[in-house]
Amino acid sequence: MLTPEQTDKIIDGFFRLGNIVVGPLVGALIAWFISSWTKKRTAQRKLKRELEKHKLKIYATKVTNYLSRELLALKNFILDNPELLENKKENSDFFNEWLQDPFIEMGPAAGMWDKEKLDRLRKDIQKLTV
Repeated sequence: MLTPEQTDKIIDGFFRLGNIVVGPLVGALIAWFISSWTKKRTAQRKLKRELEKHKLKIYATKVTNYLSRELLALKNFILDNPELLENKKENSDFFNEWLQDPFIEMGPAAGMWDKEKLDRLRKDIQKLTV
């Protein structure tokens, strides 16, 4: 039979062993979580910055002959980042309505862009999100 002092020493030893094993493990898990969360946020910020750049280029294009080139660049950007279409109805709607037009790759047809269509494009492009 163990004395109370011996039992206390055994229990104390288990707690010290637990601190030696569990402490670094918890620290490593916390570091991994923070690292992966930071990488994800950084990737999202980069994606958002790139999307905003494309939106601004399209919004600022005043010569309609150059609009197809900017829309094609946006289409390629979205195709390179398909997560922009997942669970984003506004993005999917914009892609289907504006970026699936064959004239985007061929160049604009004469009279393709009137004021109402340009206004609608500029309004719809503001709805794109990451």
